[in-house]
Amino acid sequence: GDADAMFTMGFRYDKGEGVEQDQAKATDWYRKAAEAGDADAMFTMGFRYDKGEGVEADQVKAMDWCRKAAEAGHARAMYNLGVKYFKGDGVEQDQVKAVDWFSLAAEAGEVRAMYNLGVVYGKGDGVEQDQAKATDWYRKAAEAGDADAMFTMGVRYDVGKGVEQDQAKAVDWYRKAAEAGHARAMYNLGVQYGKGEGVEQNQVKAVDWYRKAAEAGEVRAMYNLGVVYANGE
Repeated sequence: GDADAMFTMGFRYDKGEGVEQDQAKATDWYRKAAEAGDADAMFTMGFRYDKGEGVEADQVKAMDWCRKAAEAGHARAMYNLGVKYFKGDGVEQDQVKAVDWFSLAAEAGEVRAMYNLGVVYGKGDGVEQDQAKATDWYRKAAEAGDADAMFTMGVRYDVGKGVEQDQAKAVDWYRKAAEAGHARAMYNLGVQYGKGEGVEQNQVKAVDWYRKAAEAGEVRAMYNLGVVYANGE
């Protein structure tokens, strides 16, 4: 009757570790673990109903399990519940409830929830618009390693949104995001080097960052490289 052992059995059938892979048996074990109070199992049941893995897809049941996991303190479930309320997915759309769940998830350390709080405060979705609070949440997510948040911090310093405009700080955040693999940040870093904004002008470094951005799929960087090569810069 040990919930951890039940969850482990579910995982083994799920992945085919030491037993023949069997999604239906995996679901049975995950369900037993969830009913025994295991929050990870509750979350997994929600995920399985969401995706139709080992069970028939059912958004209402997905929502029920996600809520149980969230109420049991599962940070990712809190975040997912926020997303579901935000989009109206399997539940009536409710931006205020979305923000409540994002806030709980963020307090529990869920980085994407911190990022989403930045978005909702920036746009005024379900909360009063507040650019300073948006920046605070983006900063927390960025400091916790979220590349999108690092990029957004760069943009905010670049244009002076929710912070005092500061090109040098914009470059710092773009660089962090670029080093974390963010293609648009690579492109923006190239632009900053090209114009000499927030950093000493350096066309070689500009082209270097455009090339990295282009290799990562950033279309504008491909265009800029074309212009550079056409002009023989």
